[in-house]
Amino acid sequence: VDWTSAFCDEKGNVNEDFSGSKWLVGFTGVEEGTKITINIHYQSQEIMKKMLEMGFEEGLKMGLNQLEEILDNH
Repeated sequence: VDWTSAFCDEKGNVNEDFSGSKWLVGFTGVEEGTKITINIHYQSQEIMKKMLEMGFEEGLKMGLNQLEEILDNH
């Protein structure tokens, strides 16, 4: 699965002040269940650093934990 992520306002208009990122997500069956591989590509290292400063890592971890909870309950 691949897509481009971007910041937008409440009407869905992309904020051009922040560069988007390209995501590539893969799912692979393994003995224990499913392995998820996420590759995120930024236009520059500076943009990536800015995203990390804005809390990207914590937000991603929170989302993955929520996904794990949902999958555990089904």
